[in-house]
Amino acid sequence: MHEEIKADVIISSIPLSLLNETEQREILECVVNNLSPKGEFVMFMYVTSKIIKSGQRVEDLLNEYFPTKSRTKLIWNNFSPAYIYHCKT
Repeated sequence: MHEEIKADVIISSIPLSLLNETEQREILECVVNNLSPKGEFVMFMYVTSKIIKSGQRVEDLLNEYFPTKSRTKLIWNNFSPAYIYHCKT
């Protein structure tokens, strides 16, 4: 019998804000389905992504898929400035 192996951490730089809602959901479902019970999803999002509708939707979807979510303060030293999200299942 094959034991399913789940990731403790998934780190992503996929530009979710450039995808439509169906694609965003497919990626987040894949992430959730492949994380261990106490797994963590880490991603970054450029500040400019927050001004477009699909980028604003990402924040709502993260709240929907992950019971625990935090976001760093804006990292100004990055070019372009970005946030880092830490999401836990």
